[in-house]
Amino acid sequence: MGSCLVVKRSLSCLIACLVLAPGAGAAIPYREALEGVTKANGHRYGTRDSRGRSMDTLKILRRGVKGYLGVYHTLSRGRFDVQVATSRDLVAWRHRATLATNASQPTVARRPGGGYLVAYEKDSGCSGGNNCLAFKRYDSARQLLSGKQRGRERRIDRTFSKCAEGTPNFFRVTSSSFEIGFHYFRNCRVDRQARGTYNLATGVWRPRKLPSIDGRLLAAGADPGGNIGDRDATFYGPAGAERSVYEAMIGPRSAGFGAWRCFAEEAGVITQLRVRTHGGSTACANPTVTNATLPDGRAGLIVTYFIPVEGAARGEAGTLVFWQAYGP
Repeated sequence: MGSCLVVKRSLSCLIACLVLAPGAGAAIPYREALEGVTKANGHRYGTRDSRGRSMDTLKILRRGVKGYLGVYHTLSRGRFDVQVATSRDLVAWRHRATLATNASQPTVARRPGGGYLVAYEKDSGCSGGNNCLAFKRYDSARQLLSGKQRGRERRIDRTFSKCAEGTPNFFRVTSSSFEIGFHYFRNCRVDRQARGTYNLATGVWRPRKLPSIDGRLLAAGADPGGNIGDRDATFYGPAGAERSVYEAMIGPRSAGFGAWRCFAEEAGVITQLRVRTHGGSTACANPTVTNATLPDGRAGLIVTYFIPVEGAARGEAGTLVFWQAYGP
């Protein structure tokens, strides 16, 4: 899931220059920013909203001077629903609205000129049944936080799998289209990577499989019999370039949730992360990354992981939010 790529490049480049300016101190490497939870500037394990519900698969955006907003899903009485909440400090989150029902794995992006897109995995009403991609449009932050969408929910018919396609993230957003990453359930056996571009005016959807990404993840330690699922990307200030993060299983699907791990992609090279939490959790899933201004005013990276119970240390299960400034 990703969204900061739609921020104006001039502003992003300015941030990068400021971070890398002589005498400003060494900027933190991308991999270290993703692994070093214990050295982060701030963190929260088991993140919950003001209703006490777990904020699973949380994706965060900066909301100007008003702090942050985040989309996530909750599970209640066997049904997944997509929610939105706001925060001033990345620790306490106020629930604002339910955005979609029978839906999960959401992501959010700003649209050029204003407004937002929210994409997610829909588990009802899909052509042919099962799971498919879907999205909604919002004209402003106020409309988003009120759950008042523009027009109807749009669902994208599956292309590569008869069973499921989902876990979207935004790579690019323009005034007329967007590009998202997603997984498809290959042969209804394992999840694999794909991308697609959707034309907002015509509804034309152009997806493509990404076997090269799958191959690099397998070479980095993912198991051929396991799933390669969620992902996200952002403009990483210190590098002055886009960076990505993925989830994949290091065992077969039968190994369960404890086999999920996170992987970093830098300049086309993918490596498995060794995330260091305070209690020593081993599992890592549903990663997101956001280039943003941190609560203390510095430029930095906001990271979220979902830590499954099966691979979690005591008190660390659920959504982990942590953030790291790029420099001193």
